[in-house]
Amino acid sequence: MCPNRASSSLPLAISVPRLDLMTRFTSSGLLLGLVSLSAHAVLAQGFDWTSIEPSANFSWVDCYSRFQCAQFKAPLNYSDPDNGQSAAVAVVKLAAQVDSSAPEYGGPVFMNPGGPEVSGVNFLVETGPVVQSILGTQFDLFSFDPRGVNFSTPKASVFNTDEEHFAFFQDERADLNSTPYLNRGHDIKISDNSQKVGT
Repeated sequence: MCPNRASSSLPLAISVPRLDLMTRFTSSGLLLGLVSLSAHAVLAQGFDWTSIEPSANFSWVDCYSRFQCAQFKAPLNYSDPDNGQSAAVAVVKLAAQVDSSAPEYGGPVFMNPGGPEVSGVNFLVETGPVVQSILGTQFDLFSFDPRGVNFSTPKASVFNTDEEHFAFFQDERADLNSTPYLNRGHDIKISDNSQKVGT
């Protein structure tokens, strides 16, 4: 059973047993489908992220019909935070359907679909209502685009063309799938890392 705000001040992603959340997703058969949908979907359109002034405080504005968006200002280089260079991290929120002061309010759930280069904004805009219907509408859902990715700025560019980018990941996937042992080892490593992050 999920705790309410009074039983824990930690975010849900940390305070609720991982098995409970995973059971909710996998029993509905949606976890892999949601991640796959987000990874291959076109970036969420219909909102101008440049209209938001980046800020060290979250200044939420309405976006994507039922969501709220903010640009979080962060140092571009944490080793030299006073050099005047900063990044704007795109953050999106799907608000709980109960007030945060209500006893049944469950708190925040921070979602990161992974990567590299996967848009957390797109993930939440595409899947947020479904995820909220599974977890419960008493939770605020949040996600973000990592620095340099998608709606966050400045952009990080590794490949010269889209074709080069696509070819790299096709080769990577082919290498991984060509050896069942390597593939299984990769899955185990991801599972182990997920458990460490979730605790």
